[in-house]
Amino acid sequence: FLLLLRHREFRAEELREQRRLREETERRSEGLARIVSGVAHEIRNPLNTLSLGLDSLLAATASSGEPPSADVSRRFELLKQTVREANGLVQNLLQTTRPILPHPQAFDLAPWLEDLKLAFGTAFPSTRFETPAIGPTPIESDPELLRRLVWNLVANAAQTGAGSVGIALSEDAQSRVLTVSDNGPGLPDQIVEHLFMAGNTTRPDGTGLGLYNAYRLAVALGGSLKLAGTDRSGTSFELRLPAHAQPTGGLHDHVA
Repeated sequence: FLLLLRHREFRAEELREQRRLREETERRSEGLARIVSGVAHEIRNPLNTLSLGLDSLLAATASSGEPPSADVSRRFELLKQTVREANGLVQNLLQTTRPILPHPQAFDLAPWLEDLKLAFGTAFPSTRFETPAIGPTPIESDPELLRRLVWNLVANAAQTGAGSVGIALSEDAQSRVLTVSDNGPGLPDQIVEHLFMAGNTTRPDGTGLGLYNAYRLAVALGGSLKLAGTDRSGTSFELRLPAHAQPTGGLHDHVA
């Protein structure tokens, strides 16, 4: 009986220590989240100013009577692309520190895909973006969050060396399935093992937030995201979304 009591006391002490450590970790995570969010906001303001300044300067150059030379145009585009990449990094940082609150609405995936293709072609002109010709495909979801989700997947593919990225679409009465594929070098085993964990990257300039945020966005939209396959010929992800909105009430960090 005394041994049983001693064991129970020891176990209770273990649980108290685990709870203390968990609470301490949560407090530190909340503090870090506030710091990250504050720094991201401070970076975003000058980036927005820089973007507006580049647009104004380009407009002033175009209205001077002579069109800018090809070299000047390339330099402008390089600067604008750099700003877009920095804004993307800031957006990923902010996504890791905020709950995700979808605002679903009815829209058509066909024109939505065309807009995404146009944006991708501007950001990654050396990577082909292939989508099938599809008819009207209605869905009820949050178009902006869905754009961020798919952008994380296609941008990650382009940044890891894929020459082409494709999106295939299938549907049934209950769901819409987007399969995002690329012809890149495939994912290393150490990446696949912890695929959707924050900080999981092998790129020297990578943050490991793209797939992490993509997973969080998929869950927040009531869907799922999984690795469909990866090898030396490329990688594909399957994103399954409900055809009709299923509000989740927001999402904090929830990664399998």
